[in-house]
Amino acid sequence: MKRVLVIISVLLLFPGCGKELVQPGREEEREVYKKVDLGLSVLWADCNVGAAVFSDLGDTYSWGETTAPIGYDAEGVKWDKYYLDEVYHTTDHKTALEECDDVAHLTAGGKWRIPSKNEMEELVATRNNPDYQWWYANGENAPYCGWSITYLVNGNSIFLPTGWHGDDPFLYLRGYYWSSTGYKEDMNYAWYFDFDKNFMSVPRGHRSIKMAVRPVWGDRVAVTGISLDRSSSTLALTSTPDMFSDVLLSATVYPQDAFEKGVAWSSSNPGVAWVFDGHVVAVSKGTTTITATSTDGGFTATCEVLVK
Repeated sequence: MKRVLVIISVLLLFPGCGKELVQPGREEEREVYKKVDLGLSVLWADCNVGAAVFSDLGDTYSWGETTAPIGYDAEGVKWDKYYLDEVYHTTDHKTALEECDDVAHLTAGGKWRIPSKNEMEELVATRNNPDYQWWYANGENAPYCGWSITYLVNGNSIFLPTGWHGDDPFLYLRGYYWSSTGYKEDMNYAWYFDFDKNFMSVPRGHRSIKMAVRPVWGDRVAVTGISLDRSSSTLALTSTPDMFSDVLLSATVYPQDAFEKGVAWSSSNPGVAWVFDGHVVAVSKGTTTITATSTDGGFTATCEVLVK
Protein backbone atom coordinates (compact mmCIF):
# COMPACT_ATOMS: atom_id res chain seq x y z
CA MET A 1 0.00 0.00 0.00
CA LYS A 2 2.82 2.41 0.79
CA ARG A 3 4.24 1.95 -2.72
CA VAL A 4 0.87 2.71 -4.28
CA LEU A 5 0.51 5.87 -2.20
CA VAL A 6 3.97 7.05 -3.23
CA ILE A 7 3.24 6.52 -6.91
CA ILE A 8 -0.08 8.33 -6.69
CA SER A 9 1.54 11.27 -4.90
CA VAL A 10 4.22 11.47 -7.56
CA LEU A 11 1.66 11.41 -10.36
CA LEU A 12 -0.15 14.35 -8.78
CA LEU A 13 3.06 16.37 -8.80
CA PHE A 14 3.54 16.08 -12.55
CA PRO A 15 0.90 17.55 -14.87
CA GLY A 16 1.59 17.72 -18.58
CA CYS A 17 4.28 20.07 -19.82
CA GLY A 18 4.64 21.67 -23.23
CA LYS A 19 7.54 21.96 -25.63
CA GLU A 20 6.90 25.23 -27.42
CA LEU A 21 9.85 27.51 -28.01
CA VAL A 22 10.20 30.72 -26.04
CA GLN A 23 9.83 33.96 -27.96
CA PRO A 24 12.80 36.32 -27.43
CA GLY A 25 12.14 38.82 -24.67
CA ARG A 26 9.30 36.79 -23.14
CA GLU A 27 11.32 34.31 -21.08
CA GLU A 28 9.87 35.41 -17.74
CA GLU A 29 6.21 35.57 -18.82
CA ARG A 30 5.55 31.87 -18.39
CA GLU A 31 7.32 28.60 -17.72
CA VAL A 32 7.45 25.52 -19.90
CA TYR A 33 8.62 23.39 -16.96
CA LYS A 34 7.77 23.33 -13.28
CA LYS A 35 10.63 23.77 -10.80
CA VAL A 36 11.15 20.94 -8.31
CA ASP A 37 13.25 21.58 -5.19
CA LEU A 38 15.17 18.43 -4.26
CA GLY A 39 17.36 20.14 -1.71
CA LEU A 40 20.21 20.34 -4.25
CA SER A 41 22.20 23.23 -5.72
CA VAL A 42 19.75 23.67 -8.62
CA LEU A 43 16.03 23.14 -9.18
CA TRP A 44 15.15 20.25 -11.50
CA ALA A 45 12.43 20.34 -14.16
CA ASP A 46 9.42 18.08 -13.82
CA CYS A 47 9.82 16.55 -17.30
CA ASN A 48 12.19 16.17 -20.24
CA VAL A 49 12.63 18.49 -23.19
CA GLY A 50 9.98 17.61 -25.76
CA ALA A 51 7.87 15.57 -23.33
CA ALA A 52 4.10 16.08 -23.17
CA VAL A 53 3.82 14.48 -19.72
CA PHE A 54 6.32 13.59 -17.02
CA SER A 55 6.50 9.89 -17.98
CA ASP A 56 7.43 10.59 -21.62
CA LEU A 57 11.03 10.33 -22.76
CA GLY A 58 10.60 13.41 -24.96
CA ASP A 59 12.99 14.29 -27.77
CA THR A 60 16.58 13.07 -28.07
CA TYR A 61 19.54 15.16 -29.17
CA SER A 62 23.20 14.88 -30.00
CA TRP A 63 25.38 17.00 -27.72
CA GLY A 64 25.08 20.63 -28.85
CA GLU A 65 22.17 19.85 -31.16
CA THR A 66 19.16 22.16 -30.82
CA THR A 67 16.73 20.34 -33.12
CA ALA A 68 15.62 16.73 -32.76
CA PRO A 69 15.59 15.15 -36.23
CA ILE A 70 15.59 11.42 -36.81
CA GLY A 71 19.23 10.54 -37.32
CA TYR A 72 22.38 12.54 -36.77
CA ASP A 73 22.17 16.14 -37.96
CA ALA A 74 25.69 17.17 -38.99
CA GLU A 75 24.50 20.69 -39.82
CA GLY A 76 22.77 21.07 -36.46
CA VAL A 77 25.77 20.22 -34.29
CA LYS A 78 28.46 22.83 -33.68
CA TRP A 79 31.23 20.26 -33.91
CA ASP A 80 34.29 22.46 -34.41
CA LYS A 81 33.00 25.09 -31.99
CA TYR A 82 33.75 22.89 -28.99
CA TYR A 83 36.75 21.01 -30.27
CA LEU A 84 40.45 21.09 -29.49
CA ASP A 85 42.65 20.12 -32.41
CA GLU A 86 46.44 20.34 -32.36
CA VAL A 87 46.64 20.93 -36.12
CA TYR A 88 43.69 23.15 -36.98
CA HIS A 89 43.10 24.91 -33.64
CA THR A 90 39.41 25.39 -34.45
CA THR A 91 38.39 25.62 -30.80
CA ASP A 92 37.25 28.59 -28.76
CA HIS A 93 38.47 26.63 -25.71
CA LYS A 94 34.95 26.26 -24.31
CA THR A 95 34.09 23.01 -22.57
CA ALA A 96 30.46 23.78 -21.66
CA LEU A 97 27.53 24.46 -23.95
CA GLU A 98 26.71 28.12 -24.48
CA GLU A 99 23.10 29.22 -24.08
CA CYS A 100 22.72 29.45 -27.86
CA ASP A 101 23.57 25.72 -28.12
CA ASP A 102 21.59 24.61 -25.06
CA VAL A 103 18.23 23.16 -26.14
CA ALA A 104 16.84 23.35 -22.59
CA HIS A 105 17.49 27.10 -22.48
CA LEU A 106 16.19 27.65 -26.00
CA THR A 107 13.02 25.76 -25.12
CA ALA A 108 12.19 27.60 -21.91
CA GLY A 109 14.43 30.68 -21.50
CA GLY A 110 15.18 32.22 -18.12
CA LYS A 111 17.69 30.21 -16.08
CA TRP A 112 16.63 26.87 -17.60
CA ARG A 113 19.58 24.95 -19.01
CA ILE A 114 21.09 21.49 -19.39
CA PRO A 115 22.67 20.43 -16.07
CA SER A 116 26.45 20.37 -15.70
CA LYS A 117 28.48 17.25 -14.91
CA ASN A 118 28.77 18.40 -11.28
CA GLU A 119 25.00 18.76 -11.02
CA MET A 120 24.49 15.31 -12.52
CA GLU A 121 26.88 13.83 -9.96
CA GLU A 122 25.04 15.65 -7.19
CA LEU A 123 21.82 13.96 -8.33
CA VAL A 124 23.55 10.56 -8.43
CA ALA A 125 24.61 11.04 -4.80
CA THR A 126 20.94 11.15 -3.73
CA ARG A 127 20.67 7.45 -4.57
CA ASN A 128 21.50 6.71 -0.94
CA ASN A 129 18.35 8.53 0.15
CA PRO A 130 15.91 6.03 1.73
CA ASP A 131 13.11 7.21 -0.56
CA TYR A 132 14.97 6.30 -3.74
CA GLN A 133 13.03 3.64 -5.65
CA TRP A 134 12.15 2.22 -9.03
CA TRP A 135 8.73 1.64 -10.53
CA TYR A 136 6.80 1.30 -13.78
CA ALA A 137 5.14 4.54 -14.80
CA ASN A 138 2.06 3.13 -16.53
CA GLY A 139 1.85 -0.45 -15.36
CA GLU A 140 4.30 -3.28 -15.83
CA ASN A 141 2.99 -4.31 -19.25
CA ALA A 142 2.44 -0.85 -20.71
CA PRO A 143 4.35 -0.27 -23.96
CA TYR A 144 7.31 2.08 -23.93
CA CYS A 145 7.24 2.69 -20.21
CA GLY A 146 10.22 0.70 -18.98
CA TRP A 147 11.91 1.10 -15.64
CA SER A 148 11.89 4.58 -14.21
CA ILE A 149 13.55 6.28 -11.28
CA THR A 150 12.03 8.52 -8.64
CA TYR A 151 13.90 10.74 -6.18
CA LEU A 152 12.02 11.83 -3.06
CA VAL A 153 13.95 14.55 -1.24
CA ASN A 154 12.32 17.00 1.15
CA GLY A 155 8.95 15.60 0.13
CA ASN A 156 9.40 16.46 -3.57
CA SER A 157 9.94 14.16 -6.54
CA ILE A 158 11.18 13.96 -10.08
CA PHE A 159 10.70 11.09 -12.47
CA LEU A 160 13.39 10.16 -15.00
CA PRO A 161 12.01 7.83 -17.68
CA THR A 162 14.28 5.36 -19.37
CA GLY A 163 14.33 4.87 -23.12
CA TRP A 164 16.43 4.42 -26.21
CA HIS A 165 19.49 6.33 -27.34
CA GLY A 166 20.85 6.88 -30.80
CA ASP A 167 18.37 6.11 -33.56
CA ASP A 168 17.34 2.65 -32.40
CA PRO A 169 13.64 2.70 -31.37
CA PHE A 170 14.08 -0.46 -29.32
CA LEU A 171 13.36 0.34 -25.69
CA TYR A 172 16.31 -0.20 -23.37
CA LEU A 173 15.75 -0.49 -19.64
CA ARG A 174 18.27 2.28 -19.12
CA GLY A 175 18.28 6.05 -19.08
CA TYR A 176 20.67 8.31 -21.00
CA TYR A 177 20.71 12.06 -20.34
CA TRP A 178 23.21 14.63 -21.61
CA SER A 179 25.02 17.04 -19.33
CA SER A 180 26.24 20.38 -20.66
CA THR A 181 29.87 19.56 -19.90
CA GLY A 182 32.30 18.37 -22.55
CA TYR A 183 35.19 16.04 -21.82
CA LYS A 184 38.04 18.57 -22.01
CA GLU A 185 40.74 15.97 -22.71
CA ASP A 186 38.89 14.95 -25.88
CA MET A 187 36.01 17.14 -27.00
CA ASN A 188 34.70 14.40 -29.27
CA TYR A 189 33.05 13.29 -26.02
CA ALA A 190 30.83 14.80 -23.35
CA TRP A 191 29.58 13.66 -19.93
CA TYR A 192 26.14 12.11 -19.52
CA PHE A 193 23.91 10.49 -16.89
CA ASP A 194 23.56 6.71 -17.37
CA PHE A 195 21.36 4.54 -15.16
CA ASP A 196 19.31 1.38 -14.88
CA LYS A 197 17.66 -0.44 -12.00
CA ASN A 198 20.93 -1.42 -10.34
CA PHE A 199 23.43 1.33 -11.04
CA MET A 200 23.92 4.95 -12.04
CA SER A 201 27.00 6.85 -13.13
CA VAL A 202 28.19 9.88 -15.09
CA PRO A 203 30.51 8.51 -17.82
CA ARG A 204 31.53 10.16 -21.09
CA GLY A 205 29.97 9.35 -24.44
CA HIS A 206 30.51 10.33 -28.06
CA ARG A 207 28.84 13.63 -28.90
CA SER A 208 26.99 12.18 -31.90
CA ILE A 209 24.84 9.87 -29.70
CA LYS A 210 21.26 11.04 -29.26
CA MET A 211 20.08 11.24 -25.64
CA ALA A 212 17.29 12.78 -23.60
CA VAL A 213 17.61 16.15 -21.85
CA ARG A 214 16.27 17.04 -18.39
CA PRO A 215 16.52 20.80 -17.68
CA VAL A 216 17.56 22.44 -14.44
CA TRP A 217 16.96 25.98 -13.20
CA GLY A 218 20.03 27.75 -11.84
CA ASP A 219 22.74 30.31 -12.45
CA ARG A 220 25.76 29.49 -14.55
CA VAL A 221 28.44 29.74 -11.85
CA ALA A 222 31.10 32.22 -12.99
CA VAL A 223 34.86 31.66 -12.80
CA THR A 224 36.63 33.66 -10.09
CA GLY A 225 40.25 32.66 -10.69
CA ILE A 226 42.79 30.20 -12.07
CA SER A 227 46.08 28.73 -10.84
CA LEU A 228 48.87 26.48 -12.18
CA ASP A 229 50.53 23.59 -10.38
CA ARG A 230 53.91 25.30 -10.72
CA SER A 231 55.20 28.85 -11.23
CA SER A 232 58.50 27.94 -12.90
CA SER A 233 60.12 25.05 -14.76
CA THR A 234 63.52 24.27 -16.29
CA LEU A 235 63.73 22.15 -19.45
CA ALA A 236 66.53 20.70 -21.55
CA LEU A 237 66.68 20.63 -25.34
CA THR A 238 67.25 16.89 -25.08
CA SER A 239 65.86 14.88 -22.20
CA THR A 240 68.30 13.47 -19.67
CA PRO A 241 67.75 11.41 -16.51
CA ASP A 242 67.94 14.68 -14.54
CA MET A 243 66.03 17.02 -16.81
CA PHE A 244 63.22 16.56 -19.34
CA SER A 245 62.62 18.41 -22.59
CA ASP A 246 58.91 18.79 -21.88
CA VAL A 247 56.53 19.29 -18.97
CA LEU A 248 52.77 19.01 -18.51
CA LEU A 249 51.25 21.93 -16.63
CA SER A 250 47.94 21.54 -14.85
CA ALA A 251 45.51 24.43 -14.50
CA THR A 252 42.81 24.64 -11.83
CA VAL A 253 39.80 26.86 -12.43
CA TYR A 254 37.92 28.30 -9.45
CA PRO A 255 35.38 27.73 -8.02
CA GLN A 256 35.15 23.95 -8.25
CA ASP A 257 31.58 24.15 -9.55
CA ALA A 258 32.31 26.81 -12.19
CA PHE A 259 30.11 26.20 -15.20
CA GLU A 260 32.73 26.89 -17.89
CA LYS A 261 36.17 25.48 -17.09
CA GLY A 262 37.80 25.99 -20.46
CA VAL A 263 41.43 27.18 -20.53
CA ALA A 264 43.46 28.74 -23.36
CA TRP A 265 47.24 28.31 -23.38
CA SER A 266 49.92 30.54 -24.89
CA SER A 267 53.70 30.97 -24.94
CA SER A 268 55.29 34.43 -25.00
CA ASN A 269 58.17 32.97 -27.04
CA PRO A 270 57.11 29.83 -28.94
CA GLY A 271 60.56 29.73 -30.52
CA VAL A 272 61.88 28.75 -27.09
CA ALA A 273 59.01 26.51 -26.01
CA TRP A 274 55.54 25.93 -27.39
CA VAL A 275 52.48 24.83 -25.47
CA PHE A 276 49.35 22.88 -26.39
CA ASP A 277 46.69 22.13 -23.81
CA GLY A 278 49.24 22.53 -21.00
CA HIS A 279 51.94 20.40 -22.65
CA VAL A 280 55.10 22.51 -22.89
CA VAL A 281 57.88 21.37 -25.27
CA ALA A 282 61.38 22.88 -25.49
CA VAL A 283 62.48 24.24 -28.90
CA SER A 284 65.64 26.29 -28.27
CA LYS A 285 67.64 27.79 -25.40
CA GLY A 286 66.13 30.82 -23.71
CA THR A 287 63.17 31.82 -21.55
CA THR A 288 59.46 32.10 -22.15
CA THR A 289 56.32 32.67 -20.14
CA ILE A 290 53.51 30.13 -20.41
CA THR A 291 50.11 31.66 -19.70
CA ALA A 292 46.87 29.86 -18.92
CA THR A 293 43.76 32.02 -19.45
CA SER A 294 40.30 31.02 -18.28
CA THR A 295 37.72 31.06 -21.07
CA ASP A 296 35.21 32.57 -18.67
CA GLY A 297 36.37 35.84 -17.15
CA GLY A 298 39.83 35.94 -18.75
CA PHE A 299 41.71 35.19 -15.50
CA THR A 300 45.37 34.27 -15.99
CA ALA A 301 48.13 32.26 -14.31
CA THR A 302 51.73 32.02 -15.53
CA CYS A 303 54.73 29.73 -15.42
CA GLU A 304 58.26 30.93 -16.28
CA VAL A 305 60.11 28.35 -18.38
CA LEU A 306 63.89 28.24 -18.83
CA VAL A 307 65.31 26.04 -21.58
CA LYS A 308 69.00 25.14 -21.14
